[in-house]
Amino acid sequence: MIKRLNARGLVAAIVVAIAVAGMLFGPAMAVASEDASPAGAKGQEQAPVAITRQAGKAEGGQRPPLNPVGVGASWRTDVAPAPLEGRVFDPKEIALIDEIDAYFNGFVHMEGRFIQTDAQNQKTKGRFYVRRPGRFRFVYARPSRLVILSDGRYLSIEDYDLETVERYSLSSTPFGLLLTEKVDLKNSARITDLYDGGDLVTITLEDKRGEAPGRIKLFFTRKSGDDEDGGNGAGRLELKEWVVTDAQGLDTRIEITDVTVGKPADPKLFVASKIGLPGIESDR
Repeated sequence: MIKRLNARGLVAAIVVAIAVAGMLFGPAMAVASEDASPAGAKGQEQAPVAITRQAGKAEGGQRPPLNPVGVGASWRTDVAPAPLEGRVFDPKEIALIDEIDAYFNGFVHMEGRFIQTDAQNQKTKGRFYVRRPGRFRFVYARPSRLVILSDGRYLSIEDYDLETVERYSLSSTPFGLLLTEKVDLKNSARITDLYDGGDLVTITLEDKRGEAPGRIKLFFTRKSGDDEDGGNGAGRLELKEWVVTDAQGLDTRIEITDVTVGKPADPKLFVASKIGLPGIESDR
């Protein structure tokens, strides 16, 4: 049973999720409003790329991030980064990173449903829409009236119960790394972990510039029986979920289902609301 979060707690939580969302879908992702109803690049031989692996983990016990992209008032940024030790990726790993880049660069429009689980095991759900580069929208199912969106430049957390809007720069979230016009993780992200288990692939990313606190871990599966990767028979990657972690080490997990790729969303979904401004009525 999905628990209902109080309005202020949910808003703070959502701010956290937004920061990490920018990293995943860059300038283009969106979610439609929902009520109580259910809501391959080829690897090449090349010189190894120096990447860093994070040592240590931040202490827990603080307020958890409660939104899909990791930004906002509850997103903990007051912990110094753990020391980093160098690591080099071999040609096979570089080819895998290129394949992940190709996954994100291979679509413009994506939509589906999401289930969010926070550090206290509270669950919420809703719908999302993405339009790369830079735009996305997460709409939470009733009884929540919360919307998180990016217009390509700013992230907005819109609370239609409190009639408030909080806005943040898209660059403040590691999620933005995935929404750029051309995703190039070797150059734009600090890759702290990479795993290829055949039918499961994971990658953990941090903002290389240090502007977006926290990290995001992506989980992909390979579509069995698919041979669209240039003939190596490995199968095509599909994003299934991600986990955003704040500086205190607290996680928010987002699982996505019923995903449709290639269906254009209404451009109005990515336009920020005017709620909370004097003399302007809500457009929802």
